[in-house]
Amino acid sequence: MKTIAVVVHSLTVEYTLSILNGVSDYFKEKDIRSIITQLKAPSYTNSLYEYQSFSSLPSIFNDQVDGLIVVSGIYNTTNTLKTLVKEFSKYKSKPVVSISIPLELPDCSTVIVDDSKSYEKIITHLHKEHKVRKIAFMGTDPETSTEGRHRFQCFMNAMEKNNLTFDSDLFFYGNFTTSSAEAELQTRLKKKSDVKFDCIVSANDLMALACSKHLSSLGFKIPEDIKIIGYDNTSHSRQEYPFLTTIDQNLYSQGQKAAQLILRKIDGKNVPEITKISSTPVIRESCGCILKINGKLIRKDPKFQLLSNGAQNHFLGKLCNISALFDMTKASDTTRRLFYSLRFMMDHSNIREIAVCYYDKPLTIGRKESFALVSKINLNMLLDLDYGISEFESNRYFDPSKEILPSNVLERAKGTYILHPIYSGELNYGYVLCRIENNDYAVYSVIIRILVTALSQAYEYSNRLSENSMLSEENKQLQENNTSLNKQSKTDELTRLLNRRGFMELGQEHINMSIEANDSGLVFFADLDGLKIINDTYGHKMGDAAIKAAGSVLSQVLRANDVVGRLSGDEFGGVASGMDSKHISKVRAQAEKYCEDITKQHNFPFKLSISIGFAKFHKENHILKELLEEADKMLYEEKKIKHATRNP
Repeated sequence: MKTIAVVVHSLTVEYTLSILNGVSDYFKEKDIRSIITQLKAPSYTNSLYEYQSFSSLPSIFNDQVDGLIVVSGIYNTTNTLKTLVKEFSKYKSKPVVSISIPLELPDCSTVIVDDSKSYEKIITHLHKEHKVRKIAFMGTDPETSTEGRHRFQCFMNAMEKNNLTFDSDLFFYGNFTTSSAEAELQTRLKKKSDVKFDCIVSANDLMALACSKHLSSLGFKIPEDIKIIGYDNTSHSRQEYPFLTTIDQNLYSQGQKAAQLILRKIDGKNVPEITKISSTPVIRESCGCILKINGKLIRKDPKFQLLSNGAQNHFLGKLCNISALFDMTKASDTTRRLFYSLRFMMDHSNIREIAVCYYDKPLTIGRKESFALVSKINLNMLLDLDYGISEFESNRYFDPSKEILPSNVLERAKGTYILHPIYSGELNYGYVLCRIENNDYAVYSVIIRILVTALSQAYEYSNRLSENSMLSEENKQLQENNTSLNKQSKTDELTRLLNRRGFMELGQEHINMSIEANDSGLVFFADLDGLKIINDTYGHKMGDAAIKAAGSVLSQVLRANDVVGRLSGDEFGGVASGMDSKHISKVRAQAEKYCEDITKQHNFPFKLSISIGFAKFHKENHILKELLEEADKMLYEEKKIKHATRNP
């Protein structure tokens, strides 16, 4: 199995997420382990302590890593790139594929985007179709940004091919950010007469939207008076009317190509220094064209919905889970208590494995100090849901300069991991490695940041207790019992679903967040048919198996982000945001099928069956207790129908 490290600047930027989706999808069916890490340069100034992320660098150059993919585009200033290369050069050379910008490293190939044809098509379109003559350019300093220089050069070549002259006074410096672009425009274009162009081409969508906002404030109509062109084709390009004509740099394809090339390099195959991916023009309204979707003019529908109900419900579900995780970490003040909470956190965040590695003593790292990796670290916590592993304070020490984790731990599973340092302020405590289940990288980034904060606080508090001789065996046992009781108070022991208390809390929170988002949904009340007969005929052990199976059925017919719990005995509840009552027949049909499958799978001597009632929640009817009572009444009606059908 090969291990590939993927270096990114941030997991919350759409540019990076699109590339990572390409990388991940290419690796998905292969025997590959990818480890994603966020690196901010040591001189990074946008946050007080995020420079600590650079402490992950030594870990990805150890012997367990076979090669690197570096998403270099966001490290777009010359100084930052030089710092990155300088730090990389301190370690043993590995095969590297850079996405966007060539890096001066011994064995580095680069995937770059070729914009020449796209800019030529865009400028030709503006010139011939919309009679544009005077075109401005919003970019960044070509001397400090490789990507900025490339886009401006392609723009200039396209102007020349169309026999158009560019006035250097019409170059605006936006530095790829909305705030910088707005400041530049406010300084140079204070009134309508200051505008000497009929079109402005921007080197990214954010700056293009800043142009649209400022020019509109001066009284210009977009695109009637001035055409605006962006670059990137991010979601921003479709969030404001008129939608942006832009250039799509095919980031997903760049990620796929980089993944393919790094495997070829590791296998010793020939890989060219430069591989080009062509970008694609995307014509929308801001250039003056009329955009139609399914024959409908978007001009007449500026409130076009960008997110489907499914996407909104997915997002709401993630918010509920993050909120629950935050509440859980607040109650976990020691490393031991936090360890016992991790299982709950993993169940609600689609993290399959967590490995927490602590130094014996925290390291102090200043902003401009180089990070020197120590030769010993302790695998303090290890939980793996797929392999049933749960270890705390096993005192497994290893050398992090040679291994990210001990070989017998890391080699178990392929998939995607996120590596993140554990730090608070200038103190660095170690790192955490999480194996994730899907491509929700931005959500995982938030979850892991919450986890890192909890891990650093738990480390400090546990050490203080130890130093003050307060952590006696009696206190340890008491804390374990308290943590266990806290977990048991919200988890059903038999089914491992939420119990009534946990379901009522999380379910109501789920409903409240849906109502705030102006959404509705369904509350389910279900129970196992014939439990008394099963207990009387086959015994209570078989009855317990039937209850567990019934809980499994309801969990399967509802979605991953829905809330499911055991209310009592053979009764279960569910909360599903965004689900309409028209789906009930499908839910019941699926439940019946799953019951048949489980009956065969477990060789039950009876036919497993559940009945399901429901109630719709909305802003006038959103109290979970009342909704369950309403759903219970419908359940009773369904049972009468079932009874009548079986006993005509």
